[in-house]
Parts: sequence; C-alpha cells; structure tokens
Amino acid sequence: MIIETGLRPVISTNEFDGKYLWLEYFVIERDLTSIIRIMGDLKDRNSEWKGLIFKINSASDE
Repeated sequence: MIIETGLRPVISTNEFDGKYLWLEYFVIERDLTSIIRIMGDLKDRNSEWKGLIFKINSASDE
C-alpha cells in the first residue's frame, strides 16, 4: 500500500522473529502522517491483526 501511494521510505526493514513482524521505516517528515494512516488502514482491514507504533524519532534524535 505504501508503494501504491507513491510514498518512498528512505530506508525500510522488515524482520520476523517467529512471533512478531517488526517494520521499520525511515521517512521524510512530510510523509509521516500518510505512513501512519496506511498502517491504521491495514489494521482496520485485518481485525485479527494487533499492532502498535513502538517509537517515532526525528532525525535530530538519532
């Protein structure tokens, strides 16, 4: 869905640890709201999925 919107994360990584799928996206600040909205839409479409936003940092925090 992210690619379909034309948004391009600067970096994205995905890792499955056997229990959880961890998604990590580095995005331009102006795209942050759109990425959060897409994640919420995915969760709404898949009611059995559980998800949370673990952390949001600005580039100056890194």
